[in-house]
Amino acid sequence: MEKYFLAVIAFVGLIIMNSCGVTDDRESIARNFLQEKISSESKSTFKVDDFSKTNGYEQDLMGMKIYTIEFQTDISTTQEIWKRGDLLSGYWGDFSVWTQAPTGWEASASLHKHFGQNAKFHFTGECQLQQTENGWRGLKYKMKSMQTLSEGSASTNSSGVGVGNPGANPNGNYSENNNASSTITNTGNFKGAWFEIWIPTNFKVIPSLKSSSSSDGYESAFFRSPDSKVEFYIFSPQWNGEPSDIAVNTATEKQISTESKPSGNNIITWVTIKANDGHYTRAYQDTKAKDGSTRWVVGIKYSDQNSYNNYKEDYLKFKKSLQQFAD
Repeated sequence: MEKYFLAVIAFVGLIIMNSCGVTDDRESIARNFLQEKISSESKSTFKVDDFSKTNGYEQDLMGMKIYTIEFQTDISTTQEIWKRGDLLSGYWGDFSVWTQAPTGWEASASLHKHFGQNAKFHFTGECQLQQTENGWRGLKYKMKSMQTLSEGSASTNSSGVGVGNPGANPNGNYSENNNASSTITNTGNFKGAWFEIWIPTNFKVIPSLKSSSSSDGYESAFFRSPDSKVEFYIFSPQWNGEPSDIAVNTATEKQISTESKPSGNNIITWVTIKANDGHYTRAYQDTKAKDGSTRWVVGIKYSDQNSYNNYKEDYLKFKKSLQQFAD
């Protein structure tokens, strides 16, 4: 009887050990899944150096058993790369890269940053696993924060607002407008479908959202400084609308302040957004009619406070110069 009892205890202990092993397998599976995804997206130019679980939880989603692992990881480059990005998601919405310096259209119409070989980064994020008959498998991952530990060897591009297209909107329907200069008036103003606004000399014009109430012209545009340190923004439709090209990407940005006040027939809201990696700050003034009939938004994106201070007077003139047309 005593031998039988001991055998039962040993069997139960084995089950518990195996159960613990499943949990360990989940962490290993998550790491391998992350490495495979990053390697695929980056053309094998990034590798996972270290990975550790910080938390985990199970949930049932529409009959599927999902396990979410919260993790921290150190990642490095295996060669020199030019990291691709966009205005809203920054550089780390995914791990897409160029392995050679972009030229021509790619250089002017894209956001990118140069890193040398063995550049090192620290990320926090989460990975979702799905339980199947054959065990757990990776579903998706998301990075939540990033810290650059080293830019690697021979990094040549200093951080700032970025090189390339600052006007890529979250719907991905931005295209470089080679005829943008045709919207510049002889007074140095930019003329949209339903507005006209002054812009500083040598700022690059990047039209963004096309007018929803006119067959010609734009409702919004970005204006980038020659040193790529700041971008001005205007959204001024005929009546009301949604400035989708400046929507907050919660994966890479956070809204750090908002304040609203009535002003005559309008409600004015001031919003400040900051990149999680600290590369830029965005600030907007959103003016809406109380009856919802009209709306316009003006804003600035800047790489640091000194850059903002350098262009502050131009930005104030830019804001005050707006002229709107109803028809």
